[in-house]
Amino acid sequence: MKKLPLLIAISLLSINLIVAQNNINTVVLDSDGNKLLPYSKGKVTVKDIYPDNSSSSTAKLYIEKLNNFTNALKQTNPLNPPFGFEISLSKWIADITDYSTSKPRDIITASLEATLSPICKIDEAPTVDWRIHSGFYIFMNNPTKLAGSPIISDIYPCPRKIADFYSYPIYSTTNGEITIINYTNKPIFLPVSQEEYINTLIADLEKKIKNDTKDKTKYKEDVDNLTGNEQKKQQQEEFERAYNELLKYDKKAAEEFKKSIQEANKALEASSDDLNVANEAYDNSIAIHKSNIEKLRSELAGMSTVERKRQAYYALEASENSNLLPESRKDLGEALVKINPQLVDFNSSKLQIICIEWNLSNNSIKDKPRYYKTSNNSDSFIDSKTYQIYQDAEFWKNVLQSLGK
Repeated sequence: MKKLPLLIAISLLSINLIVAQNNINTVVLDSDGNKLLPYSKGKVTVKDIYPDNSSSSTAKLYIEKLNNFTNALKQTNPLNPPFGFEISLSKWIADITDYSTSKPRDIITASLEATLSPICKIDEAPTVDWRIHSGFYIFMNNPTKLAGSPIISDIYPCPRKIADFYSYPIYSTTNGEITIINYTNKPIFLPVSQEEYINTLIADLEKKIKNDTKDKTKYKEDVDNLTGNEQKKQQQEEFERAYNELLKYDKKAAEEFKKSIQEANKALEASSDDLNVANEAYDNSIAIHKSNIEKLRSELAGMSTVERKRQAYYALEASENSNLLPESRKDLGEALVKINPQLVDFNSSKLQIICIEWNLSNNSIKDKPRYYKTSNNSDSFIDSKTYQIYQDAEFWKNVLQSLGK
């Protein structure tokens, strides 16, 4: 009689194993025809992509913080363990050129790329379909991610706060939404005055004039090198030598060669006309730039001291010259700002800023996981896993606080 409970336990275990095996092999067909395996156990892959020399204090700081983040992330419910998908966590440290300031500078930044992809049944075997992917990015001490794309130089439309992510602001930028965690007491953005903006426009036009003048000179030199009398003489001598040598062996080929050279000479002669057209185009471009500079200088001269110092508000085609809006209409445009060049202290032993950028498979809410809604397709399945990470308030609050220490 004592053996009966043991037999029952063994039987139940066998049944559970059979059910588990059936669950693992369960196929869910989505609306796109993908054969999802939502009960198949996946894995978490971590990749370190660091420079050869990562012994600096800054690199060590990044390595520590990246490790802290990935270790905490792997303990979240969706990833411990992952079912129906796999996730790749790529940790990067890179030297980049920061163009977000008026004077470009070389900086060291770090990032994490989290990519989730579903496990599908492909050719009768469980396979991770990396073509379908969802996830997010973490950027550490990278000012270039703060404001999107500039209007000109280092001047940007001011990102607008549109929501919160566990008490941290979500901003809308020209490149989409981004969450910014600022561990400093410094302002992220600094206002740009009307005077500064107009002077930046003038400096840009002066640079274009300089480049056009340089390009015009070089183009003329290139044409002269091809069509000058000395060049023509050398080309003719080389042609005659090649023609006479070819004539010894193949008269037909020699005549074809002669014909092609004659056509090339005609094209070279026509390049003189092209030079005139090009010169005219360069001259017109330079004249337009000079005219615009005079208009901008006139606009600036017409401003009072108070108007010059007032923050610039921009709207496309707001005016003939600078596209700046008057005080009475500023609500119709975008306030112009610069990224605070003193925001990130790259010699600090602590992180200064973090940016979070989401990358859902569903393009309509690609950077907006808060709008996620379930549906029957592969995008929705893998986005649901990213959404579960997004919703883990305890994880985000703890990890973001710890990264700033």
